[in-house]
Amino acid sequence: MICLIQRVSHGSVSVQQKIIGQINTGSVVLTAFQPGDSTQKPPSDYLTNIGSVTFWLEV
Repeated sequence: MICLIQRVSHGSVSVQQKIIGQINTGSVVLTAFQPGDSTQKPPSDYLTNIGSVTFWLEV
């Protein structure tokens, strides 16, 4: 999973329920896509906004 990130308040990145990193302050996920997938998909296809601060990658 690759995410292009820009402008967010705060959040954490999780893959399959495991947190792998933090989203930097002032960022927002613009695009998310699977490696090898030629089609870029909107973040909503992969992300769920929980409490407006935590983003979960659903892969």
